[in-house]
Amino acid sequence: MSKAVAIVGAQMAASQAPVSEVKELWFVDVQALFQNYANLRSFAKTDEAQTTIGGLVFGRKARKQVIHVFFAYAEDLIDSNLQFLLSSLSAGSREKRAH
Repeated sequence: MSKAVAIVGAQMAASQAPVSEVKELWFVDVQALFQNYANLRSFAKTDEAQTTIGGLVFGRKARKQVIHVFFAYAEDLIDSNLQFLLSSLSAGSREKRAH
């Protein structure tokens, strides 16, 4: 099930709280999104309840469609891990185009 989600940017008005402004409208499979998050949380230990979770979003910019959200513990989202992940994904897409 795909739903539209707004990508917003906060703007500060003079002496006011941030005001959200819609920048773009993208589509995301919300069932897959929540399942991926639930899968990560199922591996969490009880003492990790307060661990910060971050995510990488992969999508098709031309179609404004989110394909996958990769959730990970924030401390694992370091540059070397991100570079490895991105190079692996790039190699996979090159391989698919070659066949």
